[in-house]
Amino acid sequence: MNTCCVAIYYALAICFFIAAKDPLRHEIIIDFTIISSLLHGSVMAYYAYVLEGEMAHMMGDVPLMFALAIGFIIYHPRRIARASA
Repeated sequence: MNTCCVAIYYALAICFFIAAKDPLRHEIIIDFTIISSLLHGSVMAYYAYVLEGEMAHMMGDVPLMFALAIGFIIYHPRRIARASA
């Protein structure tokens, strides 16, 4: 993983700590994470099939990106708030 990606994930983690105090007010951060994880996983899957030597990503990184997105979809604060109303 390159340094730029690590910096982005650190920034996202800091935003998550801030948003944890009021998730409904900061739900855009969760929406961004869902969308970016799906896109990141899709691009990685494409390159795993196209580039030689990248297939190992299909065993770890790609499923992790999709699992992260699915987890945030399931536990999205907006969805939980609607279900409890």
